[in-house]
Amino acid sequence: MRIIYLPLLMLCASLTQPVWAGTTDPTIGSEQVKPKTDAVVTGHVVDAKTGEHLPYINVVVKGTTIGVATDATGHYMLKDLPAGELTIEASFIGYKKVVKKVKTKPNTMVEVNFELEEEALAIDEVVVSATRSETMRREAPSLVNVLDTKLFERTQSTDIAQGLKFQPGVRVETNCQNCGFSQVRINGLDGPYSQILIDSRPIFSALAGVYGLEQIPANMIERVEVVRGGGSALFGSSAIAGTINIITREPTGNSASLSHQTRGLGGLNTFENTTNFNGSMVSDNGRLGVTLFGQARHRTGYDHDGDGYTELPVLDGRTLGFRTFLKPNIYSRFTLEFHNTHEFRRGGDLLKEQPHNAHIAEQLEHINNVGSLGYQYFSPDGHHRFNAYGSFMKVQRKSYYGGGDRTADEIINEGKKNVEAAKDAFIAELKKKNPAITDDELEAEVKKSFLPGSHNGLTNEDMLELNKRMSSYGRTNGLTYMFGAQYAADFDRLLFLPSTLTAGIEYNHDHLDDKSGYREAPIDQRVNTKSAFLQNEWKDDRWSILVGARLDKHSMVSRAILSPRLNLRFAPSKDFTLRASYSKGFRAPQLFDEDLHVDNAGGDLIVSRNAPGLREETSHSFSASIDWYHRFGVWQLNLLAEGFYTQLVDAFGFTQKDTVIGGISQILKTRENSDGAKVYGLNFEGKIAYLNTWQLQGGLTAQRSLWNTERQWNEDDAYKTRRIYRTPDLYAYFIGTLNITRALSFSLTGNYTGSMLTGHEIPTEDDGSLTQFNGRPAATIHPDRMQHGEGQTDKTYGPRTFKTPAFFEMGARVAYNIPLYKTYTLQLHAGVQNMFNAFQDDFDRGPSRDSAYIYGPGSPRCWYAGMKLTL
Repeated sequence: MRIIYLPLLMLCASLTQPVWAGTTDPTIGSEQVKPKTDAVVTGHVVDAKTGEHLPYINVVVKGTTIGVATDATGHYMLKDLPAGELTIEASFIGYKKVVKKVKTKPNTMVEVNFELEEEALAIDEVVVSATRSETMRREAPSLVNVLDTKLFERTQSTDIAQGLKFQPGVRVETNCQNCGFSQVRINGLDGPYSQILIDSRPIFSALAGVYGLEQIPANMIERVEVVRGGGSALFGSSAIAGTINIITREPTGNSASLSHQTRGLGGLNTFENTTNFNGSMVSDNGRLGVTLFGQARHRTGYDHDGDGYTELPVLDGRTLGFRTFLKPNIYSRFTLEFHNTHEFRRGGDLLKEQPHNAHIAEQLEHINNVGSLGYQYFSPDGHHRFNAYGSFMKVQRKSYYGGGDRTADEIINEGKKNVEAAKDAFIAELKKKNPAITDDELEAEVKKSFLPGSHNGLTNEDMLELNKRMSSYGRTNGLTYMFGAQYAADFDRLLFLPSTLTAGIEYNHDHLDDKSGYREAPIDQRVNTKSAFLQNEWKDDRWSILVGARLDKHSMVSRAILSPRLNLRFAPSKDFTLRASYSKGFRAPQLFDEDLHVDNAGGDLIVSRNAPGLREETSHSFSASIDWYHRFGVWQLNLLAEGFYTQLVDAFGFTQKDTVIGGISQILKTRENSDGAKVYGLNFEGKIAYLNTWQLQGGLTAQRSLWNTERQWNEDDAYKTRRIYRTPDLYAYFIGTLNITRALSFSLTGNYTGSMLTGHEIPTEDDGSLTQFNGRPAATIHPDRMQHGEGQTDKTYGPRTFKTPAFFEMGARVAYNIPLYKTYTLQLHAGVQNMFNAFQDDFDRGPSRDSAYIYGPGSPRCWYAGMKLTL
């Protein structure tokens, strides 16, 4: 990694003169460009209320790549600007953006000062996920919710998955008791229905989706944009429930930070330690910049019920990366981003033993390399924009999924005991037949009858179990890359309104190579998708009409698929915005992330596969919303109500049954086309703020997820229902922040998850009785939660359906900033997550447990404390 970082740092540090200071400017083509102008704009940025100078405020020249951040004293300087009328913008999170016009002349310095007004709700923030181009969130044709660095800090989120649950319509759930596999659901649909983007590029592969969200540290993120509802017309397959766009940090000035946090899980016996660092440098002329980020994270395994089996796995992860930009001239820019993640996780029991010598073990080692390169060009008149880009993600995974009543060593040792017992019986029989036999003669007879390697004492059942143990290792590699180009043109008037036309082409390739002994056959899946998209948005202050479509030729679908979209926005006043949208999407019959994770239930592996002749799934999504902003003096208020409806045609569903493959007992989950499904509901969100002193935001989702006809999740469970499992009808969140002084702040957060249905493989003996572990039942049964089908009672064990209880988890955080020498700041913080310890109370126990029977909050009560040093 030093080979990459060192030249960048040296180049950034040495570049103090303008790159384009000569007589020619290396723009697109061979245009001759004006020489150095020595036109300068300088000034300061202050708080409108206090008059205090504000550091690190972004000051940019609109329509160009020129921009700087104010220094630690709140001052800035823009050098060698084009002569003429320019538009300069000052903005920062928590302040209302200010735009000023200025006329520059060669060899002349102009002073332009800014006063920024606090705006805690950030209603004028810029987003890109609604149209694939930068636009104001208030003016975007579809709703975009933004998670910024402040939200991750207030909720003390270490990774992306922890912070995403603080959004309406979004829920993060844990799906495995052993390895901690989690997924994000948007508007009640499974994780694979949501498209995860990195810097607006769909390279987050199916393999990465299994554990990937926990592998993206929050400190590498500038913001996360969440778009609920269909987005296939913009981003392709799988953007059905919504889109999660992870925008990595871009360098804006010279700064650095170092932080460390210690978290105690369920008390003070299990700890998680996380160390983050960030560093950013920008050349004096603002033409070259680089930001570095890294995280080291370690967590010991957490055993909630004391049975010797973890509910949260051991986690040891490291992430290191950078993002850099180079601006050859004022109208073009290159960007480069790369990061590497190395993560190890292990859950089950006997964590210090080799995986095959544990009763239950799920062990994963990931090495992820992710990178992107992009080029942007802006025409001098600001009417044309061109992007060319390429991205890749390479994932290397070593895995072990296995379990049973006996470990490999226990099986072998039992065989050795059987051999010794057989020898003793053989000797006794010889002595009985020939009492005068000598010891040498006995030894000779034993050697003759028990040749080395001829007797291992193992039965056929033992050999099958040992084979199952040793064949549970796997190796999986995934490579995803894509490249494309996009062009956008602004028209002062097209037919009836000003408009922006956007067109582009993309190519995406995904190669998955899996060799795992527990699978029926290796996986070698190659998927190619060729795409083209076109959209036009007519927009003014009151109206926005967007019509667009995307054409995808997916290699696993025989025909090209057209995904149209239509968005309408109407603002009857400055405070009100009405939106309505329709979009069509699809999911191809390829392997998804849940197929690449293997659960254990009673020691049997749960493996997924596609049914023969599986067809693609099609979706039709509708939504309508009203968004209201208002100011009451120093108070700000934002209320949002949204209705959504998604119809799934040929929806993918699972059926589950016991089977034996290659002599190995497995539980086979088969994905097949159903008669269809629908998801509908309402999202509500409210935000209120008093200056920057007190802020409260919260959201609530009421929804239903239904199959069109009744289904069974397992052929051995007689219960039938139209309800889609693991989809609560109600969930909500809130975040409250009080800045007691400029140095002292307090945050209170909460998440509510309503009741839902989930399947449970109750540990059961051959006679139908409940399996015992250490003198206790291996499962805790709540009869009032059990759902009954025909012929089932409270004592019918095996695969059953349960209704989970509702959960409410609350967290609190206090932080204090201590100014140090000149521009240094030391922040001390402490708090608690899930303070009332609202955690699942009926985990299975022992090696026969169903690791997929997990619901509710992802961790128990956690106390934490930490520090952050910022320059």
